[in-house]
Amino acid sequence: MADRPSALLRSFLVSAAAASIGCAAPSTPSDPPAAPCDSPPQSLAVLEGGLSSISCAESQDTGYSKGNAFAITVVTVDGKKVETATANAYYVMAQAAAKAGVTLKVVSGFRTMAEQKYLYGCYVNCNCNNCNLAAKPGYSNHQSGHALDLNTSSGGVLAWLNAHGGAYGFKRTVPSEAWHWEWWGGGPGGGPCGQTCECTPGQTQSQGCGLCGSRHRTCGSGGNSCHWGSWTGCQGEGPCSPGQTQTEGCGKRCGHRSRSCGGGCQWGGWTGCQGEGPCVAGAVETEGCGNCGHHARTCTPSCLWSEYSPCADQGPCAPGQLETKPCGECGYAERVCGETCQMGEYGKCAWLDPEGGTKACSTSLLGACAPGLLKCLAGTVACVGSSQPAVELCDDVDNDCDGASDEPESDGTLPSLGDSAPAFAATSLGVEVPGAIDASADGVVTVRYRNVGAATWPAGLVVLRALGPAAGLPSLLVHPNWPGLNTPAIAAAAVPPGAESTLSFPIRAPTEPGTVSARFRLVHTGAASAFRCPSTEVAVTVTINRRPPDLLEDPPEEEPVDDTPVPEADVGLAAASEPPAAIPAADAGAATGATAGTCQTTPTPSSPRVVRVLVPLLMLLLALALTRRSERPR
Repeated sequence: MADRPSALLRSFLVSAAAASIGCAAPSTPSDPPAAPCDSPPQSLAVLEGGLSSISCAESQDTGYSKGNAFAITVVTVDGKKVETATANAYYVMAQAAAKAGVTLKVVSGFRTMAEQKYLYGCYVNCNCNNCNLAAKPGYSNHQSGHALDLNTSSGGVLAWLNAHGGAYGFKRTVPSEAWHWEWWGGGPGGGPCGQTCECTPGQTQSQGCGLCGSRHRTCGSGGNSCHWGSWTGCQGEGPCSPGQTQTEGCGKRCGHRSRSCGGGCQWGGWTGCQGEGPCVAGAVETEGCGNCGHHARTCTPSCLWSEYSPCADQGPCAPGQLETKPCGECGYAERVCGETCQMGEYGKCAWLDPEGGTKACSTSLLGACAPGLLKCLAGTVACVGSSQPAVELCDDVDNDCDGASDEPESDGTLPSLGDSAPAFAATSLGVEVPGAIDASADGVVTVRYRNVGAATWPAGLVVLRALGPAAGLPSLLVHPNWPGLNTPAIAAAAVPPGAESTLSFPIRAPTEPGTVSARFRLVHTGAASAFRCPSTEVAVTVTINRRPPDLLEDPPEEEPVDDTPVPEADVGLAAASEPPAAIPAADAGAATGATAGTCQTTPTPSSPRVVRVLVPLLMLLLALALTRRSERPR
């Protein structure tokens, strides 16, 4: 037991409290309370004291063994009901233990059906008695009267029982319960309850045995003065047992006669010859058989007919027998065998559906229209469809026979959930996508779904999957902050049926401008059946703008970027007000034709369009200057 001292203290306090309110606390881990109060069981270790007390006042009750009820007589030992013979055997053992300085106490004895039901309810419901193990009512050996729970937690008790309990007929029958001991007979006998003399010393008694023999016993033999001694061996038996019979053969047809053993174990006279066989050994009998044939049988040496020989000289058929042959691909014709066991002519051809028209086949159509049944149409086998195209349902079946299941109709109508919604189904309520973002820039996408299934979406198991452009490839909008490579968002909270779930996640634009499309699908990672419909996928289309020139390189930290928008009419003025950008001294002369050392500046463009024209032109001039320099004679 875990934390035994605290358990003992708790038991003591519970017992005291129970006594103060007129309610008896349970005395063992297995007994129910004597009064209607729910108290924890008392520990076996606190039941110590002097020699066990016993009251031989008998009372009648109902015992149970393997579910069967029987009347039982009980007395009281240590305040507990115990079956009388078990009480006597225990008391003799307790006296012997006391002489060795060991005090035995009965903690729990006979249990009534009500007590066992209470303990079994505590065990099953785990709401009382510390959930201690209890047998099914009617099947506990405590209800048979032969099982006792003893104070094995007291000093020296368990060791003494292990060494001496068997000599007094007590055995430990439950390996996991050191306190559970049972008595089913044995031991030296004696005890204070119900002891009366069986006979007068020297008195003899005889009893029949064996084959009309007898045996005897004497009162007081074996040292037990007023109890019967052991029986002697069986003497004076006859040659047979009353009612025994003996048979032997008689007559010409394998008969037999018999005699019986009488009440004095002596054989009576033989009966007349009986049970003769139906034939004389060696006789032969012939009869007709089969298709107008014949066979024979022979009487065996035991005067019984043998099996008939194989039927000989038969015709090709039996009268009335039908024979068929195929007609066309699925027809047949019949002919009948006549009285002389010869076949007649075939009749007209009849048509027959393969396997009675129940054999399944495929119509080569799609979805629900694919199944069919084989039919015989004018002698030719054909697969006839059993279903027609119907409205698409959310049931993982191609109801409209177009080659796809659970898909929207051509007019955009979503598939119906049908009579009963699947466990996990979702409807997309919309998606919010940034209209356009710059190349390599970030944006945020928000997707909303409604739970239209029958089950609650568990928290953390419903996720949004990004579908790449091909199997094994990540989404074109993958962001490094996603929970997984293809998992942009996870539903952190549970979503009951009918409720909505909103999933927001970042996206990162590709480095090249253009239009990017991506698909995202709702997935249940913890269920064998994934979301199917009505609409679990959303499509996201984003326009990617070319990255502005001022963002191609990171701006100097000391020059903060001014994000204030400039009105379209003032673009030229704003550009002209910016300071001119200096061209490096090493390249300025080559770019403009000026001599080295002359400080030249490039005028600031008045608009981004001027920049796109001037920059390539300046680079071309620089390349030409470098080429001419390399061609000069040296």
